[in-house]
Amino acid sequence: MIQRLVQAKACMRTRCKPLMNADVLTWTPLHLAVQRGSRALPVMAELLRLKADPNSTDALGLPLLGNSRDAATVEFLVQHHADVNFQTGVAKVSPLGLSAARVSPASVISKLLELRADVNGSEARGGLGHSALVNLTWESKTVQQGGVQLAALLVRARADVNASGRATGLFRCLELGFRAALCLGSRSSFASFHANSSSGPLGYAALGGHAPMVSLLLASRADPDLPNSRGVTPRQLADAQTQLLFECMECSPEELTDSNTQPLFCKDNANDWDEQRCFSI
Repeated sequence: MIQRLVQAKACMRTRCKPLMNADVLTWTPLHLAVQRGSRALPVMAELLRLKADPNSTDALGLPLLGNSRDAATVEFLVQHHADVNFQTGVAKVSPLGLSAARVSPASVISKLLELRADVNGSEARGGLGHSALVNLTWESKTVQQGGVQLAALLVRARADVNASGRATGLFRCLELGFRAALCLGSRSSFASFHANSSSGPLGYAALGGHAPMVSLLLASRADPDLPNSRGVTPRQLADAQTQLLFECMECSPEELTDSNTQPLFCKDNANDWDEQRCFSI
């Protein structure tokens, strides 16, 4: 079928219209095949044979490889010259950074790391300027335990738990604009995200109220007093629940348990946060 379409002069570089509610940004036919995962490997092979670009991007420059849904797709695309550290466009997000933002399966993250993806993302090149660990921290707020397990995987691969964001270009303008919005009383999470874009993973975990991630990052020696460019520290960004973790860490660090895959809570109470137990130690 694909060959017939090409013979009928179908363009391999055609793009679908953006579907924002489905998180689709001007994807190519190869993007759509990648979304089907390893079931579509024969389709991917045919598209690549017909000169589809394995490093194609969407309108923001987000790389095709970062959309992979399983390890087999990652390996297949890399075998066909997809670059595991490819960054371009306005966002300059790496494949690993995009996979982390999508809270992809652990097998995908592991395969990218195995194929030498830069765990610290080389995001200092500009654009959004966030590491994979920051992307994962912010986007896993609604799937907290899965996010913590992926974060532990990145930390074991030597992700920098204190890597600060370095937005440039459009995203630097957004940072400054949303700082002003916060000063004027905005309570938008989108505004908070961009206004604090120079924060590291712990800052974003605290800002998002992601208590299990705060636990893991504190256990991994993230600095609770590292300021962002606004002079605001993770401790200051914390909401009421995550503030308890900072205080417990400070008052009785020897009574906190660190499994590197589970949240950091008081010993003998690994599944539930118990404020009274923590502060009675």
